[in-house]
Amino acid sequence: MSGAASIGFQSLLSIFVSLGCIALAWRLLLNVRIEAILRVKQAYQVKLMMLFLSVVLGHLLARFILDYLTWSRWLSSLLPT
Repeated sequence: MSGAASIGFQSLLSIFVSLGCIALAWRLLLNVRIEAILRVKQAYQVKLMMLFLSVVLGHLLARFILDYLTWSRWLSSLLPT
């Protein structure tokens, strides 16, 4: 694969992994009753906080997954050719 195609593939993979992790975090946060814990009166405040939390948690999870994939690829450089 050429350099530009490799960078394009990595970028596309990063986008899909990040969006998938954010969606997963959103789905998981829907099961948490944050409004009962914080006793917030406006529903939009809870949804906005859940959106921010899902982006932060999803980004952290995606970064871990992408770093792990990168480190796994680097391991091949340890092997003698």
